[in-house]
This record gives sequence, C-alpha cells and structure tokens, in this order.
Amino acid sequence: MRSAANKFTVILEKIALHFSTLSCIALFIMMLFMTFGVLMRFIFQYPLAGSYELVEHMMLVVVACTLAYSQVKKRHIRVDVLISRFSAKMRCILDLVIYIVFAAAVGFCAYQQYFSAMSNKAIGSTSMLLLFQLWPFYLLLAIAMSIFFLAALADCLKQIFTVIDTFGGKSETEAAKKA
Repeated sequence: MRSAANKFTVILEKIALHFSTLSCIALFIMMLFMTFGVLMRFIFQYPLAGSYELVEHMMLVVVACTLAYSQVKKRHIRVDVLISRFSAKMRCILDLVIYIVFAAAVGFCAYQQYFSAMSNKAIGSTSMLLLFQLWPFYLLLAIAMSIFFLAALADCLKQIFTVIDTFGGKSETEAAKKA
C-alpha cells in the first residue's frame, strides 16, 4: 500500500510541477501585458485596452496552478504555536485531523469550482471589455484545485501511515525484517 502511495506522490509531483510551469508562463505573459500597457500609456498616450481584464483572469492561473506544487513540496505556511506543546502522539493525531479537514475543504472548493465553470459556460459569461469567455479560466481553476486536493489527500494518506506507525503498527520494512 505504501509503495502505491509513494508512486502516486511521484506522479502527482510531476503533474504539479507542470502546472507550476504553466503558472510561470502565465506570470511572464502578465508581465508582458503590464509592461506593454504602461509603455503604450506613457509613450503613445493610448493605454492597452483590456490589459487589466486579462491580468485579472490570468491571476487565477498563476495562483491556482502553484498551490498543488507548494503542497507537494511542503512550502505552505504552518504555525505550530499551540501544537508544539502537545506530545508527539497527540501531534500525530492532530496532524491527521487537520489533513482530513484540509483535504475535505479543498475537495469541496474544487467540486464547486467545476460547477461554477460549467454554469458560466452554459450562460455564456464573458468579460466586460474584451468579451472573452470566462469558463476556461474557471475550469482551469477547478482542475488546479483538483490537483491540490489530490496533493492534500496524499498527505492525508502519509499521515495515516505515520499514525499507524506511531501507535504500534508495523511498517513494511519491519515486517520484511521479521519475514
């Protein structure tokens, strides 16, 4: 079971890395739009129409596509002021509860975002100025949140194995040594 979880984590890390790369590309394009818009405004006194709209919606891509990668790499902020005072076993259980609640919340967000994207597609929502369809941005957000959910689920599974090991369960290496 643990080897399957480890393989899943490796595959998830590669997917998250690709989404993070997509985020970097979107950030670069945003930078180009903003730079070009400022140059157009100051040199030609003609601002680039719709640059604010594009940057606003590309921000969804930038933020959402990096969440899973930062979760896989354990780069999210964690405050342990209260939890650090508990025993190791209690911290292990609290970490599991936190991971379960966290995975459920992220999963719910991904689920709702998918329905929001499909709703925007059905009604044909467009941006105000450039009139581009909004649903692809929201669908990308739903996909990125789903990958974030899978990363949270993988962490939850790892924490379950940690709880089992902490409370007397045998790890695969211990079982292999005795066999």
